[in-house]
This record gives sequence, structure tokens and C-alpha cells, in this order.
Amino acid sequence: GIVEVFSSGERDGVFFVALGAEPTVQRFEVNETGDIELTGELSFLNLGLVSATNGAQYVFNAEKAYIFDEGSLQAVVWNPSTMEISGAVSIDGLGHPDFGPPQMSGVQLDGERLVVHAYYVRADMTFAPLARAVIIDTNTDAAQYAETERCGGLLWDAADADGNMYFGTHPNHVTDFAAGLGRDPTFEPCIVRILAGASEFDENYFVTLQNLAGRPATGPIPAVGGEAYILIYEGTADAITPENKEEVEAAGWEWHSLTLGAETNGVRKLPDAPSGGARAVTFFVDVGEQGAPRGTPFVTVVSPDFAETVNYDVSNPEQWIPGMVAPGFGFGAVRIR
Repeated sequence: GIVEVFSSGERDGVFFVALGAEPTVQRFEVNETGDIELTGELSFLNLGLVSATNGAQYVFNAEKAYIFDEGSLQAVVWNPSTMEISGAVSIDGLGHPDFGPPQMSGVQLDGERLVVHAYYVRADMTFAPLARAVIIDTNTDAAQYAETERCGGLLWDAADADGNMYFGTHPNHVTDFAAGLGRDPTFEPCIVRILAGASEFDENYFVTLQNLAGRPATGPIPAVGGEAYILIYEGTADAITPENKEEVEAAGWEWHSLTLGAETNGVRKLPDAPSGGARAVTFFVDVGEQGAPRGTPFVTVVSPDFAETVNYDVSNPEQWIPGMVAPGFGFGAVRIR
């Protein structure tokens, strides 16, 4: 089954595994001989969770971590050192009676606040023109909510040099919209943002990806130094149609960079970045003293047969460096020492 591996980023030899088949998080430590030992296990079954990967996880510090659960609409607070549950916070403000559970896409750290954004899918699997975010004060665990109906399908998240948070539309809606498959009311694929320290989406900021790129595009995908990446379709199809949509999603997407908050400056193509499909996996790993506050960004590129994953260090937008290579389809990595 699906598992998610994460750590506190403290390089203390400790990492955690969230199980998808049951609502359990396991704690592992690497001992002095290099062996991995299971040193703790915590079940969230009594709080109504059915999986530990049905949402998002975040380790805030050595004594406080969160599981944001889509099904029960809770933010469960737990202690990653003692492996005990500290409490639970309702996040039912993310629920919507007309759609299925909110699809939580990521967690951004904004000072001492955690910002978790979510999108919504209709019963016919089209994307709704709605996005919400729950903002948790880690000092009090109080929850606030932000909402926009101008954009939806917010899969991506990135931050500029001032800590402002940007969110962009899922590639599936990009191709749906281009093929005329979005159900009314629909929306143009777009980028919206929440300013650092704010508790609502910025009404003065709205970027349509088509206008930015001149072609179907998806992003922003996080980089460093206020930069981000977007994938632009530059394949051979003259138009995206219901008949070729899946073929278009699989190939012909080129990497470009942009400066967040300065979108009028346009985008810059990255000729050395590998071309591929419309979907990408990005993650951050603390690999040294320098880099973004979240760590060094990596982009995962998977071979067409899913036999091998190459993780590119993309901290320099102009020079992608092939790094970790792993068998199969890898979604990320953590540093534990």
C-alpha cells in the first residue's frame, strides 16, 4: 500500500512512516551501527481516521506535529518524541456540501502558522471553481479559513522571497479546460496567492496561466529565491481535444522559470531541463548550509516505464543537476543525518 516518509529535518537519525492502509504513524531511528529500528508507533483509529496518508502531515518541532485528515476534517496534534496524541482541532470549515472531501495538496509554513490549501472535485470528476485554505496558529491551534471562487484545482504551491504563498491549478484541469471538458461553471487555469501573515486570498492578485505562458501551462512549481517553475505544453498537437487529452498529458511539456510577483516580466525557458509529461513531483531536502529555508528543491523525473526515478537538484534554475537515482516511482526523499 501507499506510505509516506517524512522527518523533522533535524538530522537526528529519526524519520517517520505514515501508513496508507491504516491510520498509523511509525517512528524509526538509525542506530550507531547504521541499522534501522522501529522505536514507536501511534494509531489514530480512535479519532476516526482510516488512513495516515489521507491528507497532509507536518512536523513543526520535536514536540509538535500534525496530521490533516480529509475524511474526518480534523487536524490531529501529536508529539513525535513521545508518540502520543496531544489533541485534535476541527477543520470542518474545509468541508462543502456539494462536493466530496477537500483534496489537501500541501502545507506551507508562514512564520508560526501552517497554511494547508485544498481543492474540490465534483461527482463527475471535474474541478470546481473553489479553493480554500485552513490556517493553523501553532501556538494556540486556532483555525482560520480563506476562500476564493475565482480559481480551483490548486495542486501547486510556492513562495516568493517575502514569504507570500502562491497556488496554481492542477494539470488535469489545464487539459480539461483546453479540451472543453470543464463543466459550467468552470474557470481558467490560474495562480492565486495569500500574502505572508494574511488570512485571506489576495483579491488584488490573479494570473491566468494561458495569458502568462501563451499556451496551456501548469504551476507554479517551487524553486528558490522567489523563483518558481511552470510546465508549458509545446508538443506536436495543434489543439488539445477530448480524444488526444491523455496523449498530450504524457509528453511535450517544457520547463520554464518565472519570478513570483513579477509575472509581467514573463517566463524563461530552461533548455537543459528534461521534457516530459504535465505532472511532476517536487520536494525539498536539507542537503547543506545554503539554499531555501525549506531546503534544496528537487524535481522527480520518472522513466516512461516507471522503472527508474531521477531526482534533479533544481536550486539553480539554469543548471539542473541529476542527483539521487532510485528504482521504481519515487515521490521524494528525506535527510535523517
